[in-house]
Amino acid sequence: FTPRAAPVPPDGRVLDITGGSHRWGGEPVMLAEIARRVRGLGFAVRAAIAGTAAGALVLARGASGAIVAANRQAAAVAGLPIATLRLDPGLAELAERFGLRRIGELAAQARGPLARRLRPATLTLLDEVLGRTSRPITPIRPTPPAEAALDCPEPILTAEAIAAGIERLTARLCDTLIGRGEGVRRLTLTCTRTDGTVQRIGIGTGLASRDAGHLARLLAPRIEQIDPGFGIERMVLAAEVEPLDARQGGLPGSAAAA
Repeated sequence: FTPRAAPVPPDGRVLDITGGSHRWGGEPVMLAEIARRVRGLGFAVRAAIAGTAAGALVLARGASGAIVAANRQAAAVAGLPIATLRLDPGLAELAERFGLRRIGELAAQARGPLARRLRPATLTLLDEVLGRTSRPITPIRPTPPAEAALDCPEPILTAEAIAAGIERLTARLCDTLIGRGEGVRRLTLTCTRTDGTVQRIGIGTGLASRDAGHLARLLAPRIEQIDPGFGIERMVLAAEVEPLDARQGGLPGSAAAA
């Protein structure tokens, strides 16, 4: 639905759908589809759309299914219980002692005394819930790509130089994959020429591997497909990977070890 999604522990997710709802036929259709798919994974769902992530979370907890424009957000959340803010238990109890049970009642208080009694962080949250300010979503980032790069001090022109570069790149890449517990299933070598154009070759593996010599040998026959032009100034080796546990190759002194 969006590349900008982030967890809100213990049970929430926020998604920045700005500019994307039209692909689904509008916000109501998109919200229904998100909820349907999450239910299909076996979860109960409460969902809402608002102008800020904090506002959407509060609406999801107190008015599931709501879709509220940014300029109507403050009015939409005013009648919801303060419990939907999920304040620290001590702060929620203090608000209850002051007779504040709704978000609108909390928003109507003088900001100075409110900050002293319920902490400045509560004011910040309140402003986000009311739509006065917005905190950017810090999205979940995918695992960094498994790749190694080589910048050539002088443009390279020969198959032998390309092969030497591949050997260096596979060694670097496999060192990284050992630390990540992963192995290569597909490799793509991208060579950038001095004129800005690129040349690519690739190979696949039947089983995950992080044997640098083996991977370099698989790429070697394809070097002839690369046209270096006036020279290659950068080489990048990128891998599609999968988990690969360490394996013992043999016992000391055995033929396998040798």
